[in-house]
Amino acid sequence: MSNYSHLLKHILNFLDIKFIVLANTLGYDISYISKWCNGTKIPSLKSISTIHKQMSNLFATEIIEKKKGVLFFNEFNLEFSEEKDNIQETKFLRDTILSLLNKTYYLENPILEIEEKNEINFIFGKNDILAFLEDKLKSIFQKTVSSKLEFFLTADFIFSNLTPILSLLSTLKRKDTNIYLNLGIDLKQIEVFNDKKLKKIFYLINKYANLNIELYNNSNFKNLNIFLLKNEIAFQYSLNKKGEFQYITFIEKKNILEDISINILNSFREKDIIWQLANTKKLHKEGYRTLFYTSDFFNFFLVQGFEFLLPSFIIDNIANYAKKAKYSDQDLISILKLKIAWEEIFENSSINFFILKSSIFQYLENGKLTYMNIHYQTNLEERQAHYEHAIKILEKNPNIHLYIIEDEIFNKNNLVYNIGIFGNRKKMFLKNYRNLNEKTEPYFTIIKNQKVLNCINILFTKIKNSEYCKEYSVDELKHLWKKYSNMFFRLTEINKN
Repeated sequence: MSNYSHLLKHILNFLDIKFIVLANTLGYDISYISKWCNGTKIPSLKSISTIHKQMSNLFATEIIEKKKGVLFFNEFNLEFSEEKDNIQETKFLRDTILSLLNKTYYLENPILEIEEKNEINFIFGKNDILAFLEDKLKSIFQKTVSSKLEFFLTADFIFSNLTPILSLLSTLKRKDTNIYLNLGIDLKQIEVFNDKKLKKIFYLINKYANLNIELYNNSNFKNLNIFLLKNEIAFQYSLNKKGEFQYITFIEKKNILEDISINILNSFREKDIIWQLANTKKLHKEGYRTLFYTSDFFNFFLVQGFEFLLPSFIIDNIANYAKKAKYSDQDLISILKLKIAWEEIFENSSINFFILKSSIFQYLENGKLTYMNIHYQTNLEERQAHYEHAIKILEKNPNIHLYIIEDEIFNKNNLVYNIGIFGNRKKMFLKNYRNLNEKTEPYFTIIKNQKVLNCINILFTKIKNSEYCKEYSVDELKHLWKKYSNMFFRLTEINKN
């Protein structure tokens, strides 16, 4: 056992402090305290200043409460003749203990500070930080042989300005590498999840749809200020009032990186996940779609094509196409299950379809839609039949509403929308059309938190009443079809040629 380990264990035994008490004080797992005390590991230099200050505060408080001042000095052979009257003062005790811990730590590890100086670096200023991150991450991206890179960023996704980081990762991403980005939001601030905040989230996940983003309740890590690329590098940062990076330090030394990684990975707990990435296999295994469509109320935000209200023969055509294209047997079974489910829900359910005007126009012109995870292009006859069947369903069920969103008002940034939203009162998932187009899983994100789900449904209600959204009645749809369908079909013929 080392001198430092012996000292720490001696103090804990003398003051009858359990490992768990020290672990909670420092914010570390109890396994770290055990390793420090048995000598298999010591605290890293990067954290030692903070650790020793917190230890000193705890030990000084315990000494005073237990009236062990004189006993402590005698037990550890400390001089106190000139300061005898100060033995019961917190500051004096704290400073004495801090000095004892530091002296023992550095006497035992005299070369630690020299070695670490080249491993922990300080960068200040927004532009310098971004330039440094780009240089550092670009090197890692170029050299990696992994198909998956996992990032963990403890900054709040809503209240921090993470656009520069998202933009950097999106730009550096290689086509053969998937980037998974784990972020947090403060659910205690759910009451301020106003339209602006939700639209910010939706804007960012659409703009950077090539990043696979998962969100967690950040209550367990919001103050850690760590940006970690698993197994590669970690950055500690400070944010200014605008939520921008003010300075960062970076760490590459393996033993320190390992400690940080364990701490961060343990902080992103599965029980705190708000929305979770899901591949097709996961949805099949859990029967998610079948359960989803057992509801009697739905909100759908569609950004590519219109895969709903299809006549039965078109769904059969999609199934035949999927079979020829060698989609999985499970996909084929799911097509038929969904066909049955849709026939039932469209009879009596309350459904709100929100469709971008540009999206519906593109569908009428090119016929492209995505049924589940299957890309299919309807011909002119199928589109005509689709329209006629949709009108019949709308006439039969007055609880189905079609809302067309004016892109030029709603989408002032000319953003290409890649994320569709499919929700009811209890379940909601997002569909990433960018990943679908590139055939790169995961295609879906499941909303796991009911509060967030409720906020999104409330936003849909507000969209219905907004200046950029208009509901079209059956008669208005018939009029538009009569007016424009021939033009779109002629455009289709031109595109063929």
